[in-house]
Amino acid sequence: MNGERPLLLDSIKFHLQANAPFWIQFIPQTGGSIDLKLETHLLHGFCKLILDAEKKACWGLDLNLPGSEEMHVPAHMLN
Repeated sequence: MNGERPLLLDSIKFHLQANAPFWIQFIPQTGGSIDLKLETHLLHGFCKLILDAEKKACWGLDLNLPGSEEMHVPAHMLN
């Protein structure tokens, strides 16, 4: 929990290593980091969440995933 103020990211680092999860480090201006490690099968879904959030926020960044036009997986419940 960061309190009442939202985190403002200063930078994002991507780490790629053989036989290891894809590691994303979100580094806020206040120091420290928030680490997210994703197995390959979760990475595309995470990127899709970022794309959907950007569109909903109307930031106009024109983000896209290579090949995302072909992937139309419907939402489903996990439980």
